[in-house]
Amino acid sequence: MRTLPRLAAAVSLLLVAATSIAQSPPPRPAAPPPPAPPAQAVPANPLRLEPARFDLGAVAPGSVHQRTFRIVNGSTAAVRIRAATPNCRCTTVTDIVGRTIPAGGSIELTAAFDAPRTPGEKDARVTIVFEGQQRPLIAEIKGDVTLPIRVEPPFIDALQDKVAGTVTLRSLDGRPFRILSSGGTTPIFEGPPPAEPRAVHTIRWNLAGRSCEQMPLWWIVATDHPDCPIVPLRIRHECTGSRHDPERFTRFWFAQEQLIDLGRIHLARPDGPASIDQQYQIDHYNPRGRGRVERPDWKDVRAVTLPDSAPLTVELLGTRMDGEDSAILLLRFVPKPGAAAGLVDTRLRIVTASGAGEVPVVAVLAP
Repeated sequence: MRTLPRLAAAVSLLLVAATSIAQSPPPRPAAPPPPAPPAQAVPANPLRLEPARFDLGAVAPGSVHQRTFRIVNGSTAAVRIRAATPNCRCTTVTDIVGRTIPAGGSIELTAAFDAPRTPGEKDARVTIVFEGQQRPLIAEIKGDVTLPIRVEPPFIDALQDKVAGTVTLRSLDGRPFRILSSGGTTPIFEGPPPAEPRAVHTIRWNLAGRSCEQMPLWWIVATDHPDCPIVPLRIRHECTGSRHDPERFTRFWFAQEQLIDLGRIHLARPDGPASIDQQYQIDHYNPRGRGRVERPDWKDVRAVTLPDSAPLTVELLGTRMDGEDSAILLLRFVPKPGAAAGLVDTRLRIVTASGAGEVPVVAVLAP
């Protein structure tokens, strides 16, 4: 029979095929898809400041601090400086407008930070604009204007119908002191009044019953600390912010600093009471007209006066312009004959051709 040989041949072919399949390499896995191209990175600004910011820490009132920034051009093309604008008159800068920084080069910008005479954190910024560049650079100098007596918190928080609270006064040098008055009256202490001078005091403040028109800008604390006769605390209240002094819009000027602190004035001197000369700045103000000068005579000072009841007299020695938008008044304050020792808390009235405004004046008259 031929069937058996044919069957054997078929079986033999199947065995050979199976062996061939078993010995063949496994199929290769499919190749992974190519990686997606990386996201296009936003190019960094080729212009930079070194450093971008100076933090001065604690600085004394009225002190001047000069710092130098380096403007670095990391691009492959020269750039020209179009503007360098400080955010306030408390900052002066070197004239760099119109200067060109070559590719890979740099120039220096020197800025002076004039600390105000009132305590608190202050910052000065200079915005630097370049031709052909959308992003400006901002140089910043920050300082914490600190008196020899630090207050915590450094202001009177009378917002949202709050009318009373406490503040703690601490002598930074550890020297004990007395609080002579607070808010124009006898101080109210948290706890029994101290019998001896202390380096730390906690006192209470109360503004209950004050109308918006009667709300002062400052809560004044007088002390016998030899280096800190007056501690002014700014009152944060709805009526001491943007709603304060609405006449500034129609007289076209405002006071740069909203307090004149004359410090301690000694009455007993061989040559008579000491006089205090003080410079005070007023600035042009017309935000509704985008700074346009509508009254060129806003700076023409006609008179400076104090109330008749004030124990001081004031004299205008002269004025000078600081640029086109600031007028500097040179004032002289003198105690009246027979003035009593103690705190002076009064208001200076400044009258120009375009209107009048007032600014608080404080001093301690000492024997």
